[in-house]
Amino acid sequence: MANVAEGFMAYTFLFLNQYDVNAVPPIATRVMLVNVSPTTYTCALYYESTDESTATFGGDANLRITFSRAYARIPVAEPQNLVVDGGFEDTGCTESFCYTQEVAHWVGTSDTGGFEDATVFHHSEYACNGNGVGLLGSATRSDSIRGTLMAKGTLATIPGFQYRVTLYHSRDLTSPEQAAGERVDVIWNGVCVLAVRSGFSQWAPYRVVVTAVGLDTLAFYGGAAPAWSFIDDVSIIEAV
Repeated sequence: MANVAEGFMAYTFLFLNQYDVNAVPPIATRVMLVNVSPTTYTCALYYESTDESTATFGGDANLRITFSRAYARIPVAEPQNLVVDGGFEDTGCTESFCYTQEVAHWVGTSDTGGFEDATVFHHSEYACNGNGVGLLGSATRSDSIRGTLMAKGTLATIPGFQYRVTLYHSRDLTSPEQAAGERVDVIWNGVCVLAVRSGFSQWAPYRVVVTAVGLDTLAFYGGAAPAWSFIDDVSIIEAV
């Protein structure tokens, strides 16, 4: 037993009524289950991982260890966001204010007759977090035509798996009357899976669960000026 190991929580033992690994609390990064006679099962706790080099205690006149085994809790990995630059930060802009239709991982297009109706801005006052933000609606207010902001390439999804698409959206750069009735559509593989029709609104999250088919694509459509729509902090995470 490794009772001389660094991280040994002396006098902190759990007595188990059976050999049950699941009964070990999450605080233990490494535990030793000890079988003594009369038979008991004891869990010793450690806040640092140990190895066999410290398992040198075999008992004393009052305690005989006949079997011991170590277990370590495996940390749960953070879910992976499949959207590259979902915060629109990779603009390459060195000024406090600038915008463009295309950046490293996003590209904006306009419906017929439109001009710069889907762009990426570098401006902290517009963004939900950081400096970057996506904008739907004419950046120069030259028209009232909708635009599409699309993630470049395909997503690293697994066919048949379900994923949760999350975006943060606001429409507060205009009056409530002008914002009424406008929308932002979440487009998954060319199909609208969520329509955000929030009218005049400040930053709020919106989510939808989708099923991957492989080589999946993501885009956002809408935002006819002056009902501009801001989009930020986009993520796609496996739904579990």
